[in-house]
Amino acid sequence: MEPPDMNDDFQETDSSQSDLWAKKKVLSAFLVAGILLGGAALYGEFIKSKDSSTKTETAVPYVYSVTDEYLGTYHGTQASYNLKNKYGSDMVVNGRYIRIAPIDFKLELKRDGEVNLVLTSLEDNQPNFYQGNYSFIVDRDGYLKLECNFSDGTTNPRYYLDINNVTKNTQAIKSGEPTVDLVKIL
Repeated sequence: MEPPDMNDDFQETDSSQSDLWAKKKVLSAFLVAGILLGGAALYGEFIKSKDSSTKTETAVPYVYSVTDEYLGTYHGTQASYNLKNKYGSDMVVNGRYIRIAPIDFKLELKRDGEVNLVLTSLEDNQPNFYQGNYSFIVDRDGYLKLECNFSDGTTNPRYYLDINNVTKNTQAIKSGEPTVDLVKIL
């Protein structure tokens, strides 16, 4: 004779087993859906935080080309000036001001955010060649302001180019240096 089954009192019918199986499937489906929705929500928060972090950084600006009317070569002469310290005062070494010679200034705006600069000392006629990129700061009717970042492999000057489309006045501005009035020659 066989020993009595301990689960005889708790045996389920086929219909209650299938009900239990269906409940387990529904619960599993809810768990999977919850995991997927939670993952999607986390991914959405990641994208939002990534977007908000790039907005607060001074990230790479959106670069696109200026219209053809602005493309070309600009020329001007920067006046001689005394070199300034970080506080804006004239630098003095051994009781003498440090004088910067006048400079021939040529800037070429090219397509797709590219810009070239040639600075030639009018004392010794030694040119310095720079390549770089420009980005828009302001672009509205009649006025354009560009930030031009250059490099010659050693130094990295930054100029701001202000162009008044109505008067055609163009200026190159760098902190601590005299403004250079430019004329478009090509």
